[in-house]
Amino acid sequence: MWRNPSLPLPEPRPAPQETGERLATLPRGQGEELRVSLDEYQGRAYVGLRVWAMGLDGAWWPTKRGCSVRVRELAEVAQALMRARDLVEGPPPPRRASLPAGRGGRSAPPRDHAPARGQLPGLSAPSGDFDEFAG
Repeated sequence: MWRNPSLPLPEPRPAPQETGERLATLPRGQGEELRVSLDEYQGRAYVGLRVWAMGLDGAWWPTKRGCSVRVRELAEVAQALMRARDLVEGPPPPRRASLPAGRGGRSAPPRDHAPARGQLPGLSAPSGDFDEFAG
């Protein structure tokens, strides 16, 4: 943008201060992050999801990319997000009921617990360090 060189430079605006309580920050790549926050507008609570970008001044600035979710919509949105995760990754394994307590009041270890490395049946102890990229 062209600027008249005879006019003084305008004072830089200060970066906006985030309001509400930040619940999560997820890096989105170089110089961007997704912020999830609980906030209020005109007395009504909402959850805000907004991409923030680092400006040339080194401060974080909110972008136009984002949305707000009303509190009454949270359960349905959470279910939809879990469904999306299940469609991409597959459903999580079913939870097993608690096993009865064994001797000494301690509960028994889960049956599907994998043994430590080198203790798998039919395998000998590992020799040397494993490097999946070794040629």
